[in-house]
Amino acid sequence: MNNFENTICLIVSRFKADLSFHIFLIVWFVINILQGAFTGIFHDETYYWMYSENLAWGYFDHPPMIALLIKLGYWIIPNELGIRLFTILLSTSTLYIIYHLIDTENKSAKWFIIIILSIILIHSHICGFLAIPDIPLIFFTSLFFYLYKKFLEKETYKLAILLALTIALMLYSKYHGILILFFTILSNWKIILKPKFWVIVFFSVLFYIPHIYWQIVNDLPSVKYHLQGRSDAYSIMHTINFIYSQLIIAGPFIGFILLFFAFKSKPQNVFEKSLKYSLVGFYLFFFLSSFKGHTEAHWLASVYIPLIVLSYQEIINKPRVLKWCKIIFYPSIIIFIVLRIYLVYDFLPKKNYKSEMHHWKNWASDIEKEAGDLPVIFMNSYQRASKYTFYTKKTAHSLNNIFYRKNQYDLWNIEEELQGKDVLIVFPMYAYPLDTLRTSNNKVYKAGKVENFRSYNKVLISILQEDLRANVDTIIEIPVKITNNYNIVADFRANPELNSVLSYTYFQKNEMVVRPVNIKKYKFSNLEPGESYIDTIKINTPEKAGKYDLILSIKTAWFPTGLNGEYVKIIIEE
Repeated sequence: MNNFENTICLIVSRFKADLSFHIFLIVWFVINILQGAFTGIFHDETYYWMYSENLAWGYFDHPPMIALLIKLGYWIIPNELGIRLFTILLSTSTLYIIYHLIDTENKSAKWFIIIILSIILIHSHICGFLAIPDIPLIFFTSLFFYLYKKFLEKETYKLAILLALTIALMLYSKYHGILILFFTILSNWKIILKPKFWVIVFFSVLFYIPHIYWQIVNDLPSVKYHLQGRSDAYSIMHTINFIYSQLIIAGPFIGFILLFFAFKSKPQNVFEKSLKYSLVGFYLFFFLSSFKGHTEAHWLASVYIPLIVLSYQEIINKPRVLKWCKIIFYPSIIIFIVLRIYLVYDFLPKKNYKSEMHHWKNWASDIEKEAGDLPVIFMNSYQRASKYTFYTKKTAHSLNNIFYRKNQYDLWNIEEELQGKDVLIVFPMYAYPLDTLRTSNNKVYKAGKVENFRSYNKVLISILQEDLRANVDTIIEIPVKITNNYNIVADFRANPELNSVLSYTYFQKNEMVVRPVNIKKYKFSNLEPGESYIDTIKINTPEKAGKYDLILSIKTAWFPTGLNGEYVKIIIEE
């Protein structure tokens, strides 16, 4: 018998040995395909679909992997299923890899299936059907652990290159992958003394250079957002929410069992040590992050690979625990089945139009009737702008202001393409001089048509003085630099009815403490593309002493104050 025949026989024998598991994978894949085909699109999925319509090496919030996967799937099947096609393929493959990471003599497909189907995050962010960055992240993280395990058994240049490629793809999926790498190296720090480790490092960086270059060219938007733009004023509820949310998404009922036995497990080798370090490291990192601000439960999705592997290897030898896992499985799977049905069919009372996947096609149609052929500008909502474009295939933009945050719409050129055009602008229900617009899914907005639209969010206002100190309730002079980052002229007098003024706002611990103050006497100079000028402005200081964050902005007409500058520290003294 030749090598080819030996290989075929080995594959067949392994398939027969785990027949129930492979049947489960097929069923899981089919269920997710059906779910992906008949479930309405989620808000963030349409945002990532917009990514895919504008392929690049990076985006404001995330690396580009999810955009590429959606682009490929949507090219094959141009609907909701196409958007989710490749994430479904990857999520099914992830289950296969995790199962083969488990190293125990009495491995049972039955108990593996019972355990994973009892975990909420398995159905959504780990091995579900959604087109979100977490799913490629989890796939490449599981592949990284699989290759790392092989590399520890036999160090070869082939495995080193494959590891480097997998690391790059993991980081192209989501930045959380860097934590997996850090804790893996920490668990086996002597690996840095081996030449093949530096081969992995070299090629990982080489493969990742396009994204690094994109970040540099675009002034590091993702770095600034994730490291500077996500802090909230501390509340004990952030930490409490972190703790109970992790118990819930790891269950809702089996969570405590999995966490207890995963943390209780004692690594038997270097590979299991890497799993344990990642497990403890992730939970500790995000627990400490909860003191900085709010943490999303799914940010720990990567840790579910070591959580499942380590807890399974502990639980499988404990019959009494397995009995409880089986008891817990039934209510869990009933809940998940009901939730999956609800994702497809809205059986809740019609007055509760709150879900992301129901009735939004009609919502888009209602707004389109109001807009006609005009582009639509949504205030502070990249999700609604994306959803409108997805369903209507017409131009929409998210105009972000000081009460929100920047996103990918601030990097695209949609805003400058709308300058001088007539648009429909849609606001939340605030006291703007616009008509009320009520959609069929009970969403209420203020909306109105604006002729000769003008906005200046890409005009950057930089405070040039680094050490800002002043007394309370006084007037100070600040040197500023005003730069036009548009590819067109920034014409501040193009529409006299939309007059623009300079504005300043004070924050403390991410909370606005002095609302925007307009400097009505300040006159902007028109700027050519890339042109800038330096000026001095006068502003009032707060009435109370303390440490503040100061930001300068442009306010146009009755629009909310724009996002034009960076937050600068200023100390106000008595």
